[in-house]
Amino acid sequence: MILFGKPMRLIALAGLYILASPVYAVLGVRKLVKLFQTRRTLASGAISCPHCGERNVLDILATCGQCKVTEYGNRLRCNACGEISKGFECDACGVTIRVL
Repeated sequence: MILFGKPMRLIALAGLYILASPVYAVLGVRKLVKLFQTRRTLASGAISCPHCGERNVLDILATCGQCKVTEYGNRLRCNACGEISKGFECDACGVTIRVL
């Protein structure tokens, strides 16, 4: 009564992957679009606050939250330890601006 052997299981698994591939393609395209939007925002050198609209420059004197090194440069990445920040406080109103 063994109708489904190993070859049939592999065929069924391949069929499931084929059926799921459009979902993975849509998810991949969405991630790619978000990546390009984030890259374009970071390349501009400033980020607008969603609350007050103030433009916050990325290249300022910043202190790393992990290693506590203070240096001029991008406030989202520490040059000393390589820590990448997912957000920072707005210079004008103090609201956290999430980037990644």
